[in-house]
Parts: sequence; C-alpha cells; structure tokens
Amino acid sequence: MAAATIRRVLGRAGLPPAPQRTTQQTWHTFLRSQAHTLLACDFLHVDTVLLRRLYVFFVMEIKIRRVHVLGGTTNLTGAWVAQLARNLLMNLG
Repeated sequence: MAAATIRRVLGRAGLPPAPQRTTQQTWHTFLRSQAHTLLACDFLHVDTVLLRRLYVFFVMEIKIRRVHVLGGTTNLTGAWVAQLARNLLMNLG
C-alpha cells in the first residue's frame, strides 16, 4: 500500500500518524478490551483403569471464564477437532 493510502485511511478514522499519537495501549489494556472476543483452547488426556488414553478437547471463554468441554476421543484427528470447533461456533453464535 502507498503511504498516501494509509494516511487517508487513518485520517478518515480520526487517527493521527503514529509518532503524533499520545496514548499508548499496553498489552494488558489491549487484552482487557478484547477479552469478550477471545477463546483459549487446549487438550487434556485421561488414562483409564484399562490403560486407555482419552483425549478431551475444551475451550474457555476468556471474558466470563466459562469452560466448554467439547468432546473426548481415543482417536485424535484433525477432522474431529475441526468438527468440534464448528459445533462450538454454531452454539456461541
């Protein structure tokens, strides 16, 4: 992009060029302001009495700290994880 294009877009948004901005947003402030849109996801594994490993996929909504356990399986695949993510996004709206 040309510098003139960036200057024009920033001007429309009411933002001066970077060296002239007076407010510095810290990482903490940024995360707080964006927390309502952030999700954290991870896996955990559970070993059963019969020595089988179960993988559990869960997601946490950062703003309200609600944990969604999306599912568990003994055969972890990318397709399984993708389907669980689609299901979660449909439920969250």
